[in-house]
Amino acid sequence: MPVLTSSIINNAEIKDKIYYIWDDMVKGFALKVIPNGQKKYVIKYRTSMGGRNAVQRWYIFGDIQNLSCKEAREEAAKLFLMIRDGKDPQEEKASLRKADTLAEFWEVFKRDYVELKENKETYLKNNEQLWRLYIKPVLGNRKITDINNLDIEHLHRSLARVKYNANRMLSLLNLLFNLMEKWKLRTPNSNPCTCVQRYKEELRIRYLSSEEMERFSEELRKAEKRTPEMLYTVAAIRLLLLTAARKNEILTCKWEWVDFDNSLINLPDSKTGQKTIFLNSKALEILNQLYARPERELSEYIIKGKNFKGHNIDFKTAWHTIMKNANIKNFRVHDLRHTAASMAISHGHSEAAIAKMLGHKSTAMIKHYAHLANKPVFDVANTISELINF
Repeated sequence: MPVLTSSIINNAEIKDKIYYIWDDMVKGFALKVIPNGQKKYVIKYRTSMGGRNAVQRWYIFGDIQNLSCKEAREEAAKLFLMIRDGKDPQEEKASLRKADTLAEFWEVFKRDYVELKENKETYLKNNEQLWRLYIKPVLGNRKITDINNLDIEHLHRSLARVKYNANRMLSLLNLLFNLMEKWKLRTPNSNPCTCVQRYKEELRIRYLSSEEMERFSEELRKAEKRTPEMLYTVAAIRLLLLTAARKNEILTCKWEWVDFDNSLINLPDSKTGQKTIFLNSKALEILNQLYARPERELSEYIIKGKNFKGHNIDFKTAWHTIMKNANIKNFRVHDLRHTAASMAISHGHSEAAIAKMLGHKSTAMIKHYAHLANKPVFDVANTISELINF
């Protein structure tokens, strides 16, 4: 076994199955490498009073985002001292998870679940709105042991006007109650969400027709000439269509993540964790033009914000103006991803290669396309480049 180092941790390969890299310095201490890209520190132990007859336990106590290798090894050593003194880290953690109300459990959830996720900021942002708007006002002050199926059913029905959000809210509650059972805060098989039927959702797929694409491209050419800062907004929109990336992935992208030599952007974090954006020739051309601009050094971000500082937060006003001038209705920024995917599908590229380009991260999709080399994905990206005339 090696002695764990920062270099070993950072270079640990992401594989199809979970595996561990054990430390030779502190016995029982390891790095857990997960297929979704997460890397967590863990110890394996038996409680001291039980010897070899005691139940073997695993305890995750941090990840590489919040602990350095040196700090994690020191923490592991402290935990093993605690175990030798007759204490059990799992039991200690369980005692810290005591929560009477759902609002109290929400704080436990953020600390012991969200905090360990690789994309914790994005994950919390997406779910905190559901909590604040729908769950907390109705169930926040209720005792977690008193919430029943009728409570969840009534809450879900009350949101019939916003079916999509109602279903996302139900999924979040389902996770919370599953965690309560796992952490022994509720009795097994008592999840009150299990019998609540989700609303049927209309799948909305909107993409630009060839005529709309011509008007759209023409309007972008006009828009980029209005102000120097508008040039960056238009560049962001073009990159979104050329790469099929998500809006915030482009708006918050830093120059240090761009690999010009290999035509890639390596995002350390996204909605689905670590992600690679594949760059076609037109996307590379846009990035090279922006890189050569004199204001590049005013911000580490590719898409500059106001006065070329920070990054562009949003471009709703500009987007609505472009859509109005181009006479395009009912088309959202996110629909640029649909447009890129539809172009690739119509030209016969495999669903697996397209899924990889889009950055889908579900386990089912990973099993379906993880074996693909990058070449088919570059083929998809280059087809989009050839079909778009900016």
